[in-house]
Amino acid sequence: MLTASQVRAARAGLRWDRAELSRVSGVSDWRLRCIEDEARIGDVAMGAVQAVRTAFEEAGVVFLDGAGLKLPS
Repeated sequence: MLTASQVRAARAGLRWDRAELSRVSGVSDWRLRCIEDEARIGDVAMGAVQAVRTAFEEAGVVFLDGAGLKLPS
């Protein structure tokens, strides 16, 4: 599972704005705002969350158990 804080941290670490993440993942800006909100991430379709995760992983982000992540060097 991906957490909202992991999404925000990965995006910041890669220096991507929401427009870039939207372009790379194919997820709309509105859905990205929901994914980055702890209270609303559970309301987003898992396919959208998985698309965001895949985009980050393809950029070299490694998601750790719990709420951690490792950014590419």
